[in-house]
Amino acid sequence: MREGAFLYGRVQKWSLLIMGIVILALVMTVSVLYGLQNFPPSIAIEAYTQFNGSTEHLIIKDTRVPRAITAAFVGGGLAVGGVLLQALIRNPLASPSVLGINWGAALYIIRCSLFMWKNGRWASWFFRLFCW
Repeated sequence: MREGAFLYGRVQKWSLLIMGIVILALVMTVSVLYGLQNFPPSIAIEAYTQFNGSTEHLIIKDTRVPRAITAAFVGGGLAVGGVLLQALIRNPLASPSVLGINWGAALYIIRCSLFMWKNGRWASWFFRLFCW
């Protein structure tokens, strides 16, 4: 086997994929169970098997689980976008700065910072409207 050829074998690719799925499941579980209020796993399971409308069940079912699922999909989308960016410009070391994404983000931050300060206080309506 070549030096640094960890990902060339079929078994190594599958084991890395399975390890990634297990880590994702663990991180999503931690995200659902721990927060401002910590819940035991039994309450999280009860929120879907024996829902009774309690505050704990509503927090888990309506907020934390959808947030964890959305975060997983957004992360996957960013990963696919990064792979497509690297494939598009045919550069294995491609970064967002290649297409000017970093400068666009910096310009947006400067714009929000300049227009948020008004009469010695933050213009919260502008921040809510244009900067989020």
